[in-house]
Amino acid sequence: MARLAELNTIAAGLSVSPFSLSLNRLECWRGSRVLCLTPGKAPAGLNELVEGLSEELVKSGFRLEKRPFRAHLTMAREVTVNQPATMLSAPILLEPDSFSLLESRAGPCGSAYPALGTWPFVLQNDERPGVSPKGAMR
Repeated sequence: MARLAELNTIAAGLSVSPFSLSLNRLECWRGSRVLCLTPGKAPAGLNELVEGLSEELVKSGFRLEKRPFRAHLTMAREVTVNQPATMLSAPILLEPDSFSLLESRAGPCGSAYPALGTWPFVLQNDERPGVSPKGAMR
């Protein structure tokens, strides 16, 4: 939490274009024992957000997780079923208009994820979908 202000500055400095996320698979992740919804393929705009944010964080000396980012929506935890991924008959379409920094807090009644900061997506005139530091030349 000591660098929260710096994180806020980095996130606020990104220009993020809107994207749609289609969650069309139900997966059971055995290692983390999580049941989740995932996209068949993450949209380019989401990947560019992750890459742009990661790049700016590394430039500022933050250490990132080594495991790759996997877009998902957790449905249940402590799942013991071993089931292959299943395609949904009707995908769930999410159209976010912002991104947030969440703190994960585990408790006796489950996990809570309070937002530490939220930043809106911004679409500039003639801007391609994705992310760049504000004011950067494209």
